[in-house]
Amino acid sequence: MSASVYAAKFLGLIKTLRNPFFFIYRLFHYLNRFVPKRWAICIYKMNISDYQREGVRDYLLETYDGSGQAVHPDIACWKNKYWLTITPYPYGMEEYENPCIYSGNSLDSLVVPKGPIAVQHKHTQGTHLSDPCFAIDGNQLYCYYRESERKGELEENTIWGMWYNESENKWSEPEMIMDSVDDKILSPAMVYKNPGELTTYFVSSLNGDFSLVSTKSKGAITTNITGHKIYGMPEDYDLWHIGISMGRDIFSEADGSIELWGLFLAKAKGRKGDMKLFEARNNGLDADWNIINEIRMPDEIKDFIAFPYKSCYIPKQKGKVLLSFRDKKSRNRMIIINNN
Repeated sequence: MSASVYAAKFLGLIKTLRNPFFFIYRLFHYLNRFVPKRWAICIYKMNISDYQREGVRDYLLETYDGSGQAVHPDIACWKNKYWLTITPYPYGMEEYENPCIYSGNSLDSLVVPKGPIAVQHKHTQGTHLSDPCFAIDGNQLYCYYRESERKGELEENTIWGMWYNESENKWSEPEMIMDSVDDKILSPAMVYKNPGELTTYFVSSLNGDFSLVSTKSKGAITTNITGHKIYGMPEDYDLWHIGISMGRDIFSEADGSIELWGLFLAKAKGRKGDMKLFEARNNGLDADWNIINEIRMPDEIKDFIAFPYKSCYIPKQKGKVLLSFRDKKSRNRMIIINNN
């Protein structure tokens, strides 16, 4: 690493002294060490007090690392339970990004898992797991996630899939779904229109462009890719993250809809930290998409939000969205909003 890069990191670290908890996490990040869990829990408790003073009704989740800061939510209804997957992401530190799964009869009674279903094979900068999502194929629940690892000048990105073994109450070993060193294959969203027929949507980064594509193939990225136009997306924004559901309000094994609804996160070109969350729709797996509206940020967080992040619909709760956002103190938070 060059001296200029080290200098930039040092100056960036110094600037965070105005935000002491962020400074602590960033310091440990550069040391390739985890923040001790007892420290993380103390920081989390103080952050909760801060949220309460703001008057924001955060959707709070305990996380395995103690931070209580999570992103990339996705929710499924399966076997009469809610299933929620997230990755912890305290202050934007990638080393905590391991997919975790919660389940329960309601979003207010989810069982906190003992740990992630998958972890990075080494703790180092440039390696993380992210973007978990669910898919239901007949009577089977799957969870998929993306692994990114920097290897010298290259970055290998892989999508992995696991299925839930209900009789043994555990998740299977991961199976590789897709792999690429040319494409970031960002934010996978998996859909089974017919039994056994998996369609993988993702945000492609080929040629410096960020576009919505899909494929039914498995393995290394091939030319068997379908591009999808998104009508109504502002031209000065790039697609960044996606969440896709079969139907807007119901995502369950009983839902036979082929209408797809999406929550698409877009980031402004050349303007860091400027992101917008849109609702989109199409009428089938191969159709292009139409932006329906921009998700309105609720008044209670307008003074505190820095930008929205990848979010998801809440199944069987008409018009409700689990909104993920980052606040102006670099904390990753979630809140349940109405999108009627």
